[in-house]
Amino acid sequence: NKKKNITKNYFVFIDNDLANHPDYKYHGTKPPVDEKKYLTDLKNFFDLVEKKTKLKVVIAANPKSKHKIGKFGNRKILFNKTGELIKSSIGVFIHNSTAINYAILFKKPLFFLSSNHIKESWLHEGIYLMSKTLGRNIINMNMFKKTNILNFKINYKAYEKFKNKYIKCTKTKNIYSWVILNENLKKF
Repeated sequence: NKKKNITKNYFVFIDNDLANHPDYKYHGTKPPVDEKKYLTDLKNFFDLVEKKTKLKVVIAANPKSKHKIGKFGNRKILFNKTGELIKSSIGVFIHNSTAINYAILFKKPLFFLSSNHIKESWLHEGIYLMSKTLGRNIINMNMFKKTNILNFKINYKAYEKFKNKYIKCTKTKNIYSWVILNENLKKF
């Protein structure tokens, strides 16, 4: 995605399909959230953010999800556009996801989301560790008020460290891991 980075006035939410991801059933694992509680928390939080900032929240749907219009309130749900949405966004709402790599590479502010409900699950620890690695605070959606301020400041040092440690392969060559994977796949 080498097109010029033109920031548009919207936030993007990286959807993990926390309540219904098919991998939970496949692995015999219980989802970390109750769908009704989770969606209520998300919609209330997004409503508040949109009212406060006058910016829309767009949903970058998990590619395995089967979301229908209206699931996240009156918000656009887009499939297979995560990289493009992040690149053009003003900021990224996320729990934890490998899509975080796009936000790091495109130097977008990250807003880690949790809730009272998520805090009770195994998912919260991953959110906590990722947020601390990148020098970001976690927003508890249940505690967020209209008077709260969203911190758009990026810790570029932490982003660079994350990129070098988790996105690039620096042991042998200073190139991205997907380039190495692509080169090796061509050999087959």
